Amino acid sequence: MHRSEKEFSWVEGLTFAIAAVGMAVSGEVIHQWGAYFYSPSQNAGRTIYVAVSTVGTIFFIGMVFDAITDPLVGIWSDRTSTRPSWYRLVPIAGRRRPFIFWGSILMTGTGIAFWYPPVQGESGQNFLYGATVICLHWLFLTIYSVPLNSLGPEIARSRQDRVKLGTCLAAGMMIGITCTAVLPGIMIDALDPARHVDPPTYSDLGYQRTAIILCVSALLLLQVPAWVLRERHRPVQDEARMPPLGQLLAALKNRVFLMWIAATLCFNIGFLAVQKTLPYWVEVSLGGDETTVSLLMGPFVGAALLALPLMPVLSKRIPNKWLLFMAMALITILMPGLYVISMLPCSTTVKTFLSVAAFSLVGVGQGALFMLYMPLIGEIIDLDERLTGERREGIYCGLSGVSWKSGQALAVYVATIPMDIWGNSIESPMGILLVGPIGSLFGLVALCIVWFYPVLQDSSSD
Repeated sequence: MHRSEKEFSWVEGLTFAIAAVGMAVSGEVIHQWGAYFYSPSQNAGRTIYVAVSTVGTIFFIGMVFDAITDPLVGIWSDRTSTRPSWYRLVPIAGRRRPFIFWGSILMTGTGIAFWYPPVQGESGQNFLYGATVICLHWLFLTIYSVPLNSLGPEIARSRQDRVKLGTCLAAGMMIGITCTAVLPGIMIDALDPARHVDPPTYSDLGYQRTAIILCVSALLLLQVPAWVLRERHRPVQDEARMPPLGQLLAALKNRVFLMWIAATLCFNIGFLAVQKTLPYWVEVSLGGDETTVSLLMGPFVGAALLALPLMPVLSKRIPNKWLLFMAMALITILMPGLYVISMLPCSTTVKTFLSVAAFSLVGVGQGALFMLYMPLIGEIIDLDERLTGERREGIYCGLSGVSWKSGQALAVYVATIPMDIWGNSIESPMGILLVGPIGSLFGLVALCIVWFYPVLQDSSSD
């Protein structure tokens, strides 16, 4: 492959990392704390806005809606003119950058609005409000993230460049997760005035003020790619294009891509289900609160960041397929650890120490998974170009988003159904504790799929 455009630069890598921080800050707070905010543990003195049996439906509706719109946004982005048209209120050139500009602004508004349910107490209005706002939030996040991710394989065309870009994205995501995993718990407690009176209680102000600070801060980061990145795509005059439906069907006939989305779907269902039960688990197993969650996530993020410099070295010696298998296997083995730690006949101090060790190992695997996304999806896009002669980053990144978002939606049910059946309180914690073993079963299915995933040809020859 001869590259007439400039090589991938460190400035572009830094820009993607900055954007990844912003996306994590804007999106992960809702993933981590949303279900707990709307339906906290029973008898804990917090306002319950929807029942635990239905809180999962809010996220399921949002993720299904998001999954439907992902490929549509991808096709829309692929087919957008590179030159500003009259209807672009802000005349930003390119296929992807206008989406990045507007998506970041819109998702900031919904990221704040989510934390203002209309009724103080369990109500169907809260359910409708939460479902509507989260649908809009995921839509605006898709409008931002799919075009941004589509720029990755376009800007970084060689395997080496994609590993570098993947490492930058992983570093940005882990820094963002640090902000959303470590800071919110501390900020929620510090910014809630009801917790600092005698006797202490709980109010929504801690969550609402935290959301405003984090979302506005994220917006400043999310805007950077719209003004710094330069797109490589140059349209060919009278270029033949497959119709949108044909593009969708062609991508779904790609056997390698189907294996990729099936593996990521199954793994995310299990892993994210465990993640969503973390606030509940900390409360019933360690006697902690939001601050304890933040303290546990520190080692998780730190281990991931320390492992990232090793990823480019390992990628030169180990195919991406096997790096993916190893990362998923490490996390899958550790998922049932939360159940084991809870059941150990030892002190809370010992359990906390074991939790820190387990979270550190999971962080290594998570950092590798973040790094591998761009090299793996880039290989699939290159394979499609060899087979069809067309370059369609948007549709593949959009459909890949379907598997991730569907996994997030189903993970809520995997987390909440056991809690609804077997309990989600200190007095009856078994529903919380069983989520780890159940999640590991989905991880095992993902590992079986990855085992048969092919090692794709390196098409990065210059």
